[in-house]
Amino acid sequence: AGVLPGKIRTKLPMAPHIVPLTVRSTWYTLSAISTADQTFHARVFVKVSWEDEHLSSNKCIRYHKGWSNPEDVGNAWSPCISMPNLKEQESLRQWFQPPECTDGTEHFRNRKPRASLNFEVQGVFYSVMNVRNFPFDHQLFTVQLQSDVPFYKPQNHYSNNLRRDGPQGKYADWRAMLLPEPSSEFPSTVRESPEAAAWLIRPALLMESSHTSHQLSGSGCVYPLLSISAAATRRPEYHVYNVVLMLFIIVSMAAATFAVDADDISSRVQITLTLMLTTVAYKYVISSHLPQVSYLTWLDIYLYLASFVLLFIIAENSVASFLTGSTQDLFDFICFIALSSLWILVHLSIVVYYLYWRRKNKRVQHLSNKQGAIVAFSSLSAPSTEREKCEERSDAAEFQEYRSSFWTP
Repeated sequence: AGVLPGKIRTKLPMAPHIVPLTVRSTWYTLSAISTADQTFHARVFVKVSWEDEHLSSNKCIRYHKGWSNPEDVGNAWSPCISMPNLKEQESLRQWFQPPECTDGTEHFRNRKPRASLNFEVQGVFYSVMNVRNFPFDHQLFTVQLQSDVPFYKPQNHYSNNLRRDGPQGKYADWRAMLLPEPSSEFPSTVRESPEAAAWLIRPALLMESSHTSHQLSGSGCVYPLLSISAAATRRPEYHVYNVVLMLFIIVSMAAATFAVDADDISSRVQITLTLMLTTVAYKYVISSHLPQVSYLTWLDIYLYLASFVLLFIIAENSVASFLTGSTQDLFDFICFIALSSLWILVHLSIVVYYLYWRRKNKRVQHLSNKQGAIVAFSSLSAPSTEREKCEERSDAAEFQEYRSSFWTP
């Protein structure tokens, strides 16, 4: 079991040692949120800590601020952290730090110290946004962390880049797993956001552990991932006042056509077509402020609804011109009452939903401020469809057995 055709199965040189990498993060700024490009700008601080029993001797580890590498701190182990969704890097500062370092040195005596890798990154990050409910949408702006130290390496693909006779040989059997820091005096938060006028951003950060798929690696390795997300809700007032309210006024003016005699079809259609052209022109003016996506958002549906109302009025005017006498007046009255009631009912529903939205988000914001950091743990399991595909491969079954021995959801 677990042998791929054409592969030579080898045994692990040593039993793997799973190293939990606990992560704490602080976002100093969150700005330049672009719904069209699905990007945001952030300055992020991340601290990754782990226990290293190889540093428990009485030797001294020097503390280095700024750029450093494992050799600078007594050949300490490095988790090799990267950010897969970093689109454009503007600045990077990182340093290794032994715990409780006060005067630049630290002595470890008969205990397992927790070394840490700190880094601060500023740049543009890519994040997938779902804007179907725009402008009443909720978004997660995510920064992904990935360790280049695998969580799982299949036996039949086993290779070791760390020489056992070298200074890093004692870490050859280490395997990494990224986890949120369970408790801390300094919770993971967002400190400042210039986008506060357009977004309601939760101060607490959401963390979720996962892993890559073995199908994305040529050697079948599985690497740990950690998603650090800032939950945000768009403030819809700008689009409600400048789009919904304006279109409500424009379309409502079409009711004036029912005051014109039904036999004067030219005057009626002239009024409605003028309002239709106004609506189309206004849509093109505000298109730069709308998400450029291939599906309809809530605001797109409203824009089309306003156009269909005007189209219905044009059709009603045409039909009424063919009627005569009391039949014409009754048809005009019924269409006016039905269309006006529907139009008012739609906007009453929007007002009720907006008031409910405001109340709900105020409550969520209050709870978020009281609770501090929000931490979520995943079961490190693939989606059911992907898991079913993985189980068809022998190395996937080997991975499941490997994971169950180290991870308990």
